Amino acid sequence: MSTPLKVILSPDSKNTTSISEARYEMIRNFIVNILRDEKEITLNNLLGRAEEQNATLLGSSTTWYLLKVKQDLEVRKIIKIRRAIGGSRVQIISINKQRNTRSIL
Repeated sequence: MSTPLKVILSPDSKNTTSISEARYEMIRNFIVNILRDEKEITLNNLLGRAEEQNATLLGSSTTWYLLKVKQDLEVRKIIKIRRAIGGSRVQIISINKQRNTRSIL
């Protein structure tokens, strides 16, 4: 029996990736739960927390999975990314309030 897969969307619609649906849901819930509690978080802090909490589940690929799921959530307009003031490369992630996100929270 094969594992159900989730297609990860990318901004350019050309480079799609598939990961197991269970893994996608685990990472998606991780991101959404943090944003529900903290309202916003920098990408670096999110990656650090993912490494601490999920390293045993995802092994050395934790960062790759988190970045792919974050990208997918952004394309689906579930989260939004903004840059810190001053042209910084710091990404600040938050729930997209313009979308009805009650079903994901």
